Amino acid sequence: MSSICNLVEREYERKLYCTHCKAETRHMIFVCYDCQIITCLRCEKTRQTT
Repeated sequence: MSSICNLVEREYERKLYCTHCKAETRHMIFVCYDCQIITCLRCEKTRQTT
């Protein structure tokens, strides 16, 4: 099985908190439908470069 989350990029009306850096974010959030992990754009970029 793939360990990569099925991330869906979308915007939310309400603010959410990034699972990784705990930053409050509303725009450009990546949400995994399977495990409900919320990733902000900054953390997603960091994850892609490693």
